[in-house]
Amino acid sequence: FGAIGDGTLCTNAVNSAISSLAESGGTVFFPNGTYVTGTIFLESNVTLMLDKQAVIEGSKDIEDYHVPHEGCIEAPSFDGCLLYAEDKENVKLTGGRIRGNGGVFEGERPMLTRFVRCRNVVLEDISLGESGSWCNHFVLCDRVFVNRVDIYNKVQINNDGLDFDDCKNVFITNCIIETGDDSICL
Repeated sequence: FGAIGDGTLCTNAVNSAISSLAESGGTVFFPNGTYVTGTIFLESNVTLMLDKQAVIEGSKDIEDYHVPHEGCIEAPSFDGCLLYAEDKENVKLTGGRIRGNGGVFEGERPMLTRFVRCRNVVLEDISLGESGSWCNHFVLCDRVFVNRVDIYNKVQINNDGLDFDDCKNVFITNCIIETGDDSICL
């Protein structure tokens, strides 16, 4: 789909790869490299799998996060996010690193991930962090599994690790979480 791991902005290519699997499901694999993107829209039954040396890195331009999606009820200045899923199920993020470049933002500061009304979300064997605000925000989700995840989120104020709003059946195991604010917030 044209995504090149050389630090070039590749939001459209990544979203096209994910969209191509919207009906059938499958895996989008990121080989070794750095993939710079704005908001990525996740789909049901799709796994984002990163090579151990691969990085999805958030764009440093806030305009790359101004896309239609449900915002953050508690903090409108955190509406933007790097990875977003709404009303999806069986979504998985695994391998490599996802980092937000959050230290460059002032005022509006995007989150790393937001899952709204999702079911069966798995974050496993992955490193997450450097978000502009909260690292991972789950809203009205059911069956969230966070296993063997390293979260380093200390580049801004309000750098939470895992935030859960009105979720149920959440399982967090074998994680290392180092944040500038709440590590796990209910």
